Amino acid sequence: MVLTKEIEKQIIEYVKKEPRTIQDIAQLINKSWITADSYVEEIKERTGLINIKKFRGGTKGSVKIIYWNYNELAQSSDIMKNLFEQIKTGRVKTDFNPFDIYQFVDEGKKSAIKEEYTDDFISTKQNLIEIFRKAKDTIYCFSGNISWLKIEENGIMVEDVVKELADKGVKFKILCRVDFNTIKNIDMIKDVPNIEIKHCRHPLRGFIIDDELLRLKGFEEKNKYKEGELDKDVRVFYNIYDRTWVEWGQKVFWNLHRNSIPADKRIKEIEAIF
Repeated sequence: MVLTKEIEKQIIEYVKKEPRTIQDIAQLINKSWITADSYVEEIKERTGLINIKKFRGGTKGSVKIIYWNYNELAQSSDIMKNLFEQIKTGRVKTDFNPFDIYQFVDEGKKSAIKEEYTDDFISTKQNLIEIFRKAKDTIYCFSGNISWLKIEENGIMVEDVVKELADKGVKFKILCRVDFNTIKNIDMIKDVPNIEIKHCRHPLRGFIIDDELLRLKGFEEKNKYKEGELDKDVRVFYNIYDRTWVEWGQKVFWNLHRNSIPADKRIKEIEAIF
């Protein structure tokens, strides 16, 4: 059954008051448990306004709790709120250093990989394909021009792996620049199912894999240092496994997502000019 705007609003307002079970929502809208569950999943994936916690998953006594997700950034710690404010005001990748997040993550719940590079350097340490293939449900992408689609790892193109996973049901939600210079990259995947692209200028570069991993990429450019301080440009891949920080990253993503325009709408406007 199709989820109408009226039912969507009813569910959101109901969950906003306090956390609910799927059975609560089924009774509210007078639908079956299965229908209510599908509606909740659709609202979560499309808006991010609600989220789902599963308890005792895989057992007969499993329970899904649906809760309001919109204002949780405001309830974060002062450190998290400060970091989010920095991200909100950033536009390019050098406007924010993900090390400022990494430094607050507990030992044992993080790792980092450093590599020096030049303009024609091919990374051997990103391991995007390995990371992507661990996804079971959703990959959230913070990007600039989604040039990572063109990366080849061990003879395999990242673009092909993205299409493979999307065809299997893994959802890709991408925030990137949508402008005249990025349309060609967007064209590579815009018609693939389970891929949503929105225009957003932001300073983050990285991915969130399900609820398991926040992977961010940082940059140190030698031209920003005095001569002799840094011999080559350096980038660092920060892996964060702490659930608190992964969930915070998801909230940052959804906050940016809600205020972003769909790629197809923006491309239509661009093509009308050029």
